[in-house]
Amino acid sequence: IQPAEIESWSVRDMAFSQSADATGAPFNLNIASTKGGLMMINISWWPGMLGVPNEELFVEDVLSSVEQMVNAE
Repeated sequence: IQPAEIESWSVRDMAFSQSADATGAPFNLNIASTKGGLMMINISWWPGMLGVPNEELFVEDVLSSVEQMVNAE
């Protein structure tokens, strides 16, 4: 099927997979979205590796910052 033959298509589901890489980054942010659709965000981290006193609060702050940037005009 050629792209010109397809009237429309959509993404109905998204799955993220993040390997446990012991030598990689301690914090990973994965984002997927479609034009005019929902934005899916997945944050994963190695517990105890972020260097902050409260990791869950840190992640909430990151999500809040992402939301502010997305909503900025």
